[in-house]
Amino acid sequence: MADVTGKAFPALMRDLVLDKLGMADSSYEQPLPPARAAMTASGNFMRTGKVVHGKWHIYPEMAAAGLWLLPRT
Repeated sequence: MADVTGKAFPALMRDLVLDKLGMADSSYEQPLPPARAAMTASGNFMRTGKVVHGKWHIYPEMAAAGLWLLPRT
């Protein structure tokens, strides 16, 4: 899709999906920009509670594993 439209995948998904669903705090950006990264929880190991090195895993497969969500209650 990115090749056909000429848009980067995160921007394309924002235009076609996320904005239309009102998901303003969700993103496919990898890695997250500093402003978003500052608002993101880190991964923790269950047994020790220690923070995962690097805070989270960066997935190069944006479509399959790169969606960041902010749940609303």
